This record gives sequence, C-alpha cells and structure tokens, in this order.
Amino acid sequence: MGLLSGMPAELIRPLLRSDPDYIRNTFAYLDETYGGVMGYVRSELEIDDADLERMRAALLE
Repeated sequence: MGLLSGMPAELIRPLLRSDPDYIRNTFAYLDETYGGVMGYVRSELEIDDADLERMRAALLE
C-alpha cells in the first residue's frame, strides 16, 4: 500500500473520504469556468477528441 501502509485506519479514513459539498462545488466551478468537465479537459489538459477516443477505446478493451 506504499505511503499509507502502517498508518492506523483512523488516520487513513479521512484522507480517502470525499465531502459531497466539495465535489458539488468543484463541478459548479468547472461548469462556470470551462462549460463543464470536458471543457476543462480540452482547455487545461489540452486533450483533443482524437486523444479522448483513444483513451476510451483503451479503457473499454
């Protein structure tokens, strides 16, 4: 488990949790700023449609 190995469960649990409000706010920010997640992917990560198709194909194999 690498970095987390040997740590007590009570210390690991909070690191692995996702606060629903944090997730909602992140999606709202992406919607307002980039028009959504895919806008962020294309703009900031510079991933084009061809790259997305290759990733989809690889993940669905």
